[in-house]
Amino acid sequence: MIPLPHTIKSLRESSAIINQQALLQNARTVYEYTSVPIMPMLKANGYGHGIVECASVLTDEEYIHSFGVAFVTEAIVLRSQGITNPIVVLMPPTEEMFPYICSYGLQTIAVDIDILTKLNGFAKKRGIIIQAHVFIDTGMRRYGVKPENVLEFLERIKPLSNISIIGICTHFATADNPNSSFFDEQFSTFQQTVNLAQSNGFEFPVVHCANSAAIVRTKQSHGNLVRPGLLLYGYHSFLGEVSHLPLQPVLSFATMVSSLRTVPTNTSVGYSQRYVTNKTTTIATIPIGYGDGYSRLLEGKSYCLIQGKKFPIVGSICMDACMVDVGDTPVQIGDEVILIGNQGGEQITADELATSMGTISYEILTNISDRVQRILA
Repeated sequence: MIPLPHTIKSLRESSAIINQQALLQNARTVYEYTSVPIMPMLKANGYGHGIVECASVLTDEEYIHSFGVAFVTEAIVLRSQGITNPIVVLMPPTEEMFPYICSYGLQTIAVDIDILTKLNGFAKKRGIIIQAHVFIDTGMRRYGVKPENVLEFLERIKPLSNISIIGICTHFATADNPNSSFFDEQFSTFQQTVNLAQSNGFEFPVVHCANSAAIVRTKQSHGNLVRPGLLLYGYHSFLGEVSHLPLQPVLSFATMVSSLRTVPTNTSVGYSQRYVTNKTTTIATIPIGYGDGYSRLLEGKSYCLIQGKKFPIVGSICMDACMVDVGDTPVQIGDEVILIGNQGGEQITADELATSMGTISYEILTNISDRVQRILA
């Protein structure tokens, strides 16, 4: 039997290449702009960039306060790979999560007094203090403590000897929209809630509310900790002026030409005959498809880079492959193909693909599937 390679994914011709220096520079840019520590958001597999890979690049930077994830499962992945930084799980805990929160030293959010009481009892039996951040619902309506209930909530937490409240936070619904007054309403509500709690004797070592869009939108939102996500990966979500915060996209989505064939005029290509040639041309096949996160919604709308030139993706995008019309360009099997990234002075960004699909760059990046290997470069 042939020995297995270090990682089976390395047998794929396709990869998401993560530029370590770009990631570090983006993080440094955010830190220098805000002048406060940052909590890099690593949820959804590091926004598609590889949760462990990104954590390993950032772990030793002095301005990193903690890492933010959505689920305990993501935190477990980080811990299993030797990441020792504080990790904040930003989805509400359930009883099934208690053993992992305790065993892996995870921070949680405080939104439900009954759950906190049970978590306190669980932690007490194990002699563990759980650090928590009170999450205020200022307008997202997903979860959190209502502002009018915050004093009662904090008073009920007081007797919980194994729950240590170290932070207070919220999340914005419209930070990306410079014309939205709802952002200002949420921010004002949060400030008033924090001030009310503090004036009643409750102190919080960290106060945080700024996601990527809010970081750019107003410095007033920075508090003493910010939670950048998309900014770290080189993209802006704020729809206003952002030229003062230069960023570099971190991820390149690359593959190679795996097959070439000459196709006569008036010949269909791919499933359902959705593309028909209008002249004799060369069709290149590349081993990337919707199973890798390259959406079928890009059919007839997207391009790739080969030899520094843009060529259209044609026909229906398959699960494992798609086809490229390269005309009479002398493309070779094995040539590098870029679906997101730079080649020969040309560039394709996640923003461009998102615009083609009528979505956002977050979805483009996080859709890159787990069967695509992430390579630090």
